[in-house]
Amino acid sequence: MLKEAKKIMETLTDFTSASGKEISKEKSDIYFFNARAPSQAFLARAMEFRIGNFPTKYLGIQLNDQQSRVAN
Repeated sequence: MLKEAKKIMETLTDFTSASGKEISKEKSDIYFFNARAPSQAFLARAMEFRIGNFPTKYLGIQLNDQQSRVAN
């Protein structure tokens, strides 16, 4: 998981360089699915993000950690 976290951080650094925009880590959270608490804490510290909790809203849309189902 650390390899993936480093790649995410590289991508965010590239975005910052290309756009001139800064990522506000104080205003940003990281969300995990199917990850144990010690791994979550380790990665959140390494990436300098807070751990977010579900349910939450993003751009006005409710997000949760349950698999969505589509009725037929």
